[in-house]
Amino acid sequence: MLGAVQALLENHTTVAPVLAVLVRTASVIIAPIPSTALDAVFLALFGKVDGFIYTIVGSMIGSTTNFFIARKFRESAVQRFMAIEKIRLWEERIRTQTGIAGIISVRIATVFIFDYISYIAGLTKISYGKFLATTFLTNAVFVGLFYYFGGIVVEHKTYWILALPPAGRDTVRPAPQRADPQKVSRIRQYRGVGRVRSSPVC
Repeated sequence: MLGAVQALLENHTTVAPVLAVLVRTASVIIAPIPSTALDAVFLALFGKVDGFIYTIVGSMIGSTTNFFIARKFRESAVQRFMAIEKIRLWEERIRTQTGIAGIISVRIATVFIFDYISYIAGLTKISYGKFLATTFLTNAVFVGLFYYFGGIVVEHKTYWILALPPAGRDTVRPAPQRADPQKVSRIRQYRGVGRVRSSPVC
């Protein structure tokens, strides 16, 4: 799957940013598509700054979609991804937190089930504004750390894949190795759809 995503982005450089956002959005809505593995591909193809932006935009759109799916269809939708007992447990924890700081603490504690918590938040009475703010703050911090340190080790050609869980190494390792340097250079010229820098492709 990751190889197909990489090939899609490399072969459609003009719309690569839009495709990246759509893929990242889908990874949040359709759990459990490996979001972290996708971030590694984005880091290799787009670099730290663009990869971070596309990841944040996609994950926020996905989280918002999850929130309103749960708000509209309630437990019947969320039960497809999580046992009802866990839903009730996290629903209660979110409900008891009234302040921004409290909700952020729940977000931090559940960073590894980020997608699911967005669904569960939709079952509570939390306002969308508060949900959006806390989701953005926690997401920006963790995604930012990934891209910052990931970018450093990639730039220094460190064997960064060792930092990933064993299950993720086999799927993610090929992305930076097989990436066509010329295509990567072309992709990184784009900061928006159809907009190209004036510098020539290397």
